[in-house]
Amino acid sequence: MSPWFRNLSWTASLAALSLCAISIRAADEKPPVSDQPSQVDFPDKGQADDAEIDLQGKWLGEINLVSQKLRLGFVIEQRADNEWTGKLYSIDQGNMEIPLTEIKRDGKNITFVVKSIAGRFDGQWYSDSGKLAGFWKQGLVPLPLTLKRVEQLPALRRPQNPQPPYPYVEKEISFKNGVHQIALNGTLTLPQGPGPFPAAVLISGSGPQDRNEELMGHRPFLVLADALTRRGIAVLRFDDRDFGKPQEVFKTTSAELSEDAAAAVDYLKTRAEIDPKKIGLIGHSEGGMIAPMLAARRQEIAFVVMLAGPGIIGEKTMLGQSAAINKLLGVEQKQIEQNLSLS
Repeated sequence: MSPWFRNLSWTASLAALSLCAISIRAADEKPPVSDQPSQVDFPDKGQADDAEIDLQGKWLGEINLVSQKLRLGFVIEQRADNEWTGKLYSIDQGNMEIPLTEIKRDGKNITFVVKSIAGRFDGQWYSDSGKLAGFWKQGLVPLPLTLKRVEQLPALRRPQNPQPPYPYVEKEISFKNGVHQIALNGTLTLPQGPGPFPAAVLISGSGPQDRNEELMGHRPFLVLADALTRRGIAVLRFDDRDFGKPQEVFKTTSAELSEDAAAAVDYLKTRAEIDPKKIGLIGHSEGGMIAPMLAARRQEIAFVVMLAGPGIIGEKTMLGQSAAINKLLGVEQKQIEQNLSLS
């Protein structure tokens, strides 16, 4: 590692956002959605009744996950043939839109089925309060959910995401991993002035991610690139090689991803605006493991920054995450331990 980095004086504040929430996103293997309602007692919201209800419109509710709350929105429409259609919006997961598979009413009972994520809402209509009260079920534990009619679903506020115009140059670029002949696309931000500038390559965490490492409307790599470039450091961030492909296609190893990061370094060396002796790596999560892998074999790497990288071997990390998520979802400790013993 270059001694230049040890003499670099700059400060940055980074917040680590720990997200632990029910999985609204579709999993690789989806359990079948039962045609039977959830076998739970409906919450005490007054007297449920068979009074006429117009389901059309926007409905908003909130699931309490102990560690955080997750807002769910439903938009229901009635077609010309009187059939119902609808969509689910997971507000706090980037307002992602998921079509409803089935909308049913049987007297006071209302059901919304979302087969693509093995989820369903079973509720009852309470005309005195104008609410649908029941349970969201996705996985093992039914969670209370009360829906009320709203004029508009809330929009996500992400004030930390920078907005143009920027006080620096932003260029859309592409480069190639020559080992695997893979084209990679990204964004290079350059400070104002003649250069040459020191530069950082951002390396994302596990799973196929875009250049901003976007999750639930958060764009940490955009925020980081903006902060560094304003302080005189050029930044290259790029889409993972499998970003946008079906999940089952993503079989890329950490070693292969380190070759993509190496290709990014090589690309920066071709730019006249970049000082080739001051190129470093900033890796987040799995990227915090990939960055030192690359630096160990490329002595010209000027610096390495590891953000929330694994402190233990990967196997223990994955097993620990699995146990923590199952505990949050209410799985009994005995079952959690049994799952771990089979891993």
